[in-house]
Amino acid sequence: MSSRRGSSPQPTGQPGRTVAVWSAQGSTGRSQVAAAIAVELAGLGYRTLLIDADVYSPSQLQQFGFGENHIGIASACRLISRDEMTADSLQALLLDYEMPKSKLSILPGLHLVSRWPELGFEPTIELIDFASKHFDWVVLDLSSSIERELVDQRTLAERNAVTIAALTRVEHIVGLCLADPIGLARYVWAIQEVKLQGHGQKIKTVLNRVPDSGRAVIEAENALHRLAGLQAHARLASDEALFARASELSVPINLVPRNSSVKQAISAFTRAQLLPP
Repeated sequence: MSSRRGSSPQPTGQPGRTVAVWSAQGSTGRSQVAAAIAVELAGLGYRTLLIDADVYSPSQLQQFGFGENHIGIASACRLISRDEMTADSLQALLLDYEMPKSKLSILPGLHLVSRWPELGFEPTIELIDFASKHFDWVVLDLSSSIERELVDQRTLAERNAVTIAALTRVEHIVGLCLADPIGLARYVWAIQEVKLQGHGQKIKTVLNRVPDSGRAVIEAENALHRLAGLQAHARLASDEALFARASELSVPINLVPRNSSVKQAISAFTRAQLLPP
C-alpha cells in the first residue's frame, strides 16, 4: 500500500548510513536489488530513504507501483543548489510506501531523462549529506556509467556526475555482478575504474542470477577473485519466476508472497554486510 506523504523527517541526532547499488552495463537487476535492500532495512525498523539516482533509466516508481508523474531528485538538487532545502521541502518531494509494519520513503528519479543537466556532483554530495541527517539509512540506485568525458555543451554539466558523486560519498557500494561469462567480464572491467577512483574498500560484490550448477558458481567466484581481487559477499539464485511476479505485482521482490532463496539471501546480506556489528 502506498501514500503520497507523511510528517517531515526529523534529524536523527547522528549521521545515517549510506549505501549505493551499482553494476556494470547490462540488465543486471540493479534497481530490483536496490529496492529490496531498502525494504529490508525499513522492515528492520530503520528510517530508510531510497533515492532513484539513475540518470539513464530510472525505474523505482515502477518497482513500487507509483504513477510516473512525480517530481523528485531534480527538484531536490535545485533546492540544494539554492540553499533552500529543509526537512519540510524534502518531505514534499518524497513518496511514502506503507508496509504492514514499517514505511519506506522514496525520492523519485528524473521523470524526463533529458533533465539530467539539472543535477551535478556537488548537489548530489550535499543531497546525500542532508538526507543522512534525517534518515537512519539512505539507499541509492545508480546508473552504471562512470565515464568522465560525457559533458553537455550548453551547461557543461557532466552526464555521470551523480553516479561519480554517490560512489565518492557513500559508505558501502553494493556491486551487482551477473554470474555468467559476459556479466563477469563486464563487471571485472568496470570495477577496475571504481577501484581506480579510490573506492575499492567500499565494494561488496553480489552475484546475481547464479546458476544451479555448483561448479559454475565456483568458477564464477574464482574468476572474480583472480581477475578483480574480489570475493562474493552474497549469491542470488536465478529465480526468474520471482522477478517476473514482482514486476507483475509492482512490488519489490522481497514483498512477493512466495518462498525464495533470493529473498533469504538479500536479508542475510543486508544484516551481515551492511548493519554495524
